[in-house]
Amino acid sequence: GLRHPLAGVLGLLCAGVLAGRLGLRPIVEWGRSLDQSFFEGLGLRRGLPSQPTLSRVLAGIDATAVEHVLREWVAQNAPRLEGLRHLALDGKTVRGSAAGEVPGVHLLSVFDVELGVVRSQLAVDRKTNEPKAALELIRALILNDTLVSGDAIFAQKEFCRAVREGGGDYLVVVKNNQPQLREDCRVAFEPPASPSGPASASGDRPKGAERRQRTRSARTA
Repeated sequence: GLRHPLAGVLGLLCAGVLAGRLGLRPIVEWGRSLDQSFFEGLGLRRGLPSQPTLSRVLAGIDATAVEHVLREWVAQNAPRLEGLRHLALDGKTVRGSAAGEVPGVHLLSVFDVELGVVRSQLAVDRKTNEPKAALELIRALILNDTLVSGDAIFAQKEFCRAVREGGGDYLVVVKNNQPQLREDCRVAFEPPASPSGPASASGDRPKGAERRQRTRSARTA
């Protein structure tokens, strides 16, 4: 029948995870070794909440609302930096979040490289849904004077367009593990063959030039 402030309960859970306690039972066991002053600092004047209390709080909380509050707090309290900012997109499966046949929680995060903090993050069902989640994250941020970087999965027109519409620039890294995409990028950015160049004068068009021109024309269309 004890009542605990929500902020204090969430603070306790965050502190437990930072202390390496993954799971409610390890957090409660860790909390039993702490002084009362620790709980009072979190606003938990009645001491350590029970494991069922922590479970009920997590089951009833609106994760999206909490994420929104944290995002606003970071935006208001982050120091203002001069020059170009760098936000890096990356998706990772949370360690220890898988349980039996239930897959682990996969989070897509926007990491502020200069400040060293996560500006925003969103859970996605599968890794292939990262581009859709990225659109939601990017559109909620102010991207003026900002470079947004990511790996090859974000090499999509809709994502790049959203970054530009938000006032930012994008950098998508395509590596050798995506050979077809890497070749398409090379073809798209390669200077076109000049029709009046030496090769044309001799009637011998450079090998592959015709294929590259068709690919470039198809993209333009």
